[in-house]
Amino acid sequence: MEKKTRFAIKELDRSIEFDDVPTHRHINCERYGKCLNKASRKNWTSFSCVKCPIFKEYRAIREDFIDKFINIEHLEEGVTNNGY
Repeated sequence: MEKKTRFAIKELDRSIEFDDVPTHRHINCERYGKCLNKASRKNWTSFSCVKCPIFKEYRAIREDFIDKFINIEHLEEGVTNNGY
């Protein structure tokens, strides 16, 4: 039997800025709507997904992707600067 992941959102006492959304939320998560509904029902100002195991996995994948992209971009700059 598959173990269900509990909602692990954290209430925030202030709204988050648009640029801070990726730091706090995974809006493409299959559970995002349910978490948003939970926060809304509880009349929270805002919430963060940082304690959720799904979000932690998403952040690790996202950071790995960004690191690889930066490395590729850095390598491409070296090739361009050397005239190859």
